[in-house]
Amino acid sequence: MADRDPVEDRVISLVETYGAEAELWPEAERSNVHLALLEAPTPAIEDVLAAARHLDDVLDQLPYPEPAPDLPVRILSNAPRRSLWDSFVGAGLPWPALVPAGGALASLGFGLLIGLSSPEAGTLPTETDEDSILYAALGYSALPDAFGELSND
Repeated sequence: MADRDPVEDRVISLVETYGAEAELWPEAERSNVHLALLEAPTPAIEDVLAAARHLDDVLDQLPYPEPAPDLPVRILSNAPRRSLWDSFVGAGLPWPALVPAGGALASLGFGLLIGLSSPEAGTLPTETDEDSILYAALGYSALPDAFGELSND
């Protein structure tokens, strides 16, 4: 084995693993060098190829077993169940992108909750007797309107 080069060792390993037919090898392993060694093999590769072809012939003569008709049902019944949460999380949603949106939505909700629960929410100043007296003493006849302007009569 010391006199073989690494490419020859790799071809022997591929033949022993995947068989004599190069079409059955992984596509990444089907380089021109490997295929050239199959077309003009060294004595070591010829021995391994002969053994692999013999094994392929024996395996090809074996009958293919028919699967049981209820095999898909048995496989699915023994498959692990996913919870609803796992199905939702595994649905491919972009979770990192939803975190800022969730934070913004939470702050909006808390702001509305606090704003609407305060007693002064939605009330405008109304004119009381004290205000009328004060404004009359200053020369104004009414409270400032919503734009902050004073009305003089």
